[in-house]
Amino acid sequence: NTFMNLMGRGFKTFEDNSNLTYFGQLTFSTNYLAQTFLQNGSFYAGYFHRNFNAQVGNVSSGIIGMPAAGNGVKGAYRVAGNHWAGAFYIKNPRLFGPATRESFGATYRYNGNGIIRGRLALGRGQDYVRQRNANIISGRGTIRVAPSHTVAFVGAVSSRSSTDPNSNIPVRQGFLVGANYSGQYLDSDLSTTISGRYQSPTFGLATNERRILNSRIRYSL
Repeated sequence: NTFMNLMGRGFKTFEDNSNLTYFGQLTFSTNYLAQTFLQNGSFYAGYFHRNFNAQVGNVSSGIIGMPAAGNGVKGAYRVAGNHWAGAFYIKNPRLFGPATRESFGATYRYNGNGIIRGRLALGRGQDYVRQRNANIISGRGTIRVAPSHTVAFVGAVSSRSSTDPNSNIPVRQGFLVGANYSGQYLDSDLSTTISGRYQSPTFGLATNERRILNSRIRYSL
């Protein structure tokens, strides 16, 4: 069988220090000409300016409980100082064509003053295969409590309902909570990270309960 993989990527910095990055990949594996290699292609382009950014292609919503990534558009604008507002629209499996999953929403980000950073997001996800949708509000905050010590918190709530006309499943509420600590000791030779997260079985579009606890300790000789 014939197989061909065509890939291209690039990066450009302009005079105003804005950046353009792009990536594209096409795979052809048939003995006859067809549009499949175009439909299964992967692409991304992003333009990043100090006051705004715009992205198209393979992007992520950044909202916990929704599809992690897909094909769509995403952008953000600096409202004032360290305050950013943004929006996104994501569709799977392709941006143009029938969808199996779809999501959209708005975000707010505070880049912080070196001590506090945070992010809020509101989104809606639709799963056409499992016939359900969910509205999700999530928040994430990071606090630098000392020069080498940082604490982070994450939380989200959701409301999920069925779109199956023959289903009697009631609206289900779910939540997710988590925390993380990272610090350095002994002149930064010793670093440690501890994180934990709990997700209720009715959170977002998923149907599974998760309990995660991670820790990592590293010492440099």
